[in-house]
Amino acid sequence: MNYHPITLVYDVSLVLADPNFYSMNHLMLGRTYLKLNDKVLAREHLIKARDLPVSSPDDRQAHAESIELLNEL
Repeated sequence: MNYHPITLVYDVSLVLADPNFYSMNHLMLGRTYLKLNDKVLAREHLIKARDLPVSSPDDRQAHAESIELLNEL
């Protein structure tokens, strides 16, 4: 999967608009930062994805995947 700077800007803007709205946004940012080899920012967003309340199937997916990715760091 290719990661383009525009993707990063878009993902960051979603999180800045409402940081605790959607845990999947933090998961996507975490994945993007991992692909860019920025483990510090990846960890920050994966922790947020893990820690946000789980109230939908997407939240469950983000929660589970963020735990998996954090364990690999």
